[in-house]
Order: sequence, then structure tokens, then C-alpha cells
Amino acid sequence: MTNVFKWVGISVVVVLMLFLGLGCINKPIKIGEIKSIKLLNLDLPEIDLEPTIEIENPNLLPITVSDFDLEIWLNGTYLGVLKAKENIKIKSKYKGTITVPVKAVYKGNILRSFGLILNLFQNDKVQYKIKGFVKGKVLSIGKKIKVDQTGSTQLLKH
Repeated sequence: MTNVFKWVGISVVVVLMLFLGLGCINKPIKIGEIKSIKLLNLDLPEIDLEPTIEIENPNLLPITVSDFDLEIWLNGTYLGVLKAKENIKIKSKYKGTITVPVKAVYKGNILRSFGLILNLFQNDKVQYKIKGFVKGKVLSIGKKIKVDQTGSTQLLKH
């Protein structure tokens, strides 16, 4: 009989955790504008960048961004697909900026585009476009956020 109570108790705890977890991520994360992009390394076909992004997590629990599938263009030049260098943790009830270390993996013809990419990084201000998805999770419950954003930002050199 004690095993029955044990399993009922465990089931109730699991169901409560699921409901609490889902309730804590029912508000969408707000991804704001990119305040700046720092160029760390240009070693084609890879470009190491650190964008500083405005972000808001209105939820009661922290969110871990585990992966993203984003394409990036600067001044109309396609830089490639962004890959996270590490998981990104966003505190609960956080509103501010975060710096995200990423690697852009260039997929185009490097020889043909090398001059365009080098000229691009001579500017102090750039137009950007980012398109794709960000994947985050709370208590092992995942959520995908669509990103389609354009704007202008400061380009910093390392």
C-alpha cells in the first residue's frame, strides 16, 4: 500500500512541476535591438562576434538558451549562420542587455566575397538583419522563438 502512495505522490509532484514550469514560461521573451556588435576574430570561413542585445525575461524562472538557428547579414552582406559558443542563461524577471559570444560560419564563396567582408568591418556603424529561431528551455520544457529583425548598430573592433 505504501508503494501506491509513493507513486501517487511522485505523480502529483511531476504534474505540479509541469504546470508550474509551463506557467512560468507562458510569457514570451522579448528580444530587443542589438546595441552593438564586437568583431573578435576574422578567420574565414568563421567570424567570431559578440553582439550586445536588449532582452527581457518576464517569467518567474530563468531561461537557458541552448541553441539558435539564425542567419545574419551586415550592410546587405551575408555573413552566414550564427552558432552559440556556450549556453546563455537569462535570469528570471530580467530586463537589460546581454552579450552573446557567437560564431558566424560563412557559407558563400570566400575568394569572391573576401574583399566585401573586409570592407564591411572598416565601418563604425552597420545595418543588420537577423532571421531564424532561438531555442530556450525552463525545467527541460523547450520553446522556440522566431526572430526576424533589422536595424542599425555600432560595430566595435577587438
